[in-house]
Amino acid sequence: MTDDFRSSEISVRGAEPADIADMAKLLSTVFHRKDPPAVATQFSAAKLEDLALIFGGKSVREGLSMVAVSAATGKIVGAVLAHDFATPVPDEIARIDLDAEPVIALLDGIEDRFRASHDIV
Repeated sequence: MTDDFRSSEISVRGAEPADIADMAKLLSTVFHRKDPPAVATQFSAAKLEDLALIFGGKSVREGLSMVAVSAATGKIVGAVLAHDFATPVPDEIARIDLDAEPVIALLDGIEDRFRASHDIV
């Protein structure tokens, strides 16, 4: 990615395959502890990490994710994991039991309504 950002403390760049595991761990930890719907429904950190690994791999391959890296430690301190709504969900998602997750049911409902009222190209 050519639009990287750098400061003396943090650099932001496109995520790379080597970043996926650390990105998934960071995102799952933050969402498990701080995201109101995930906290309210006690969404499993392990499931969140699995989701982030699956979607992270796809997102990195498609060039849709960014990471913020500490200049002092070289560790990922922030991340954006995006999913192109017009592309299929990764097949690996089937291996995670998400049927009992209210957050997933909510997102699925929103996606279904959006798809019913918009042409996705």
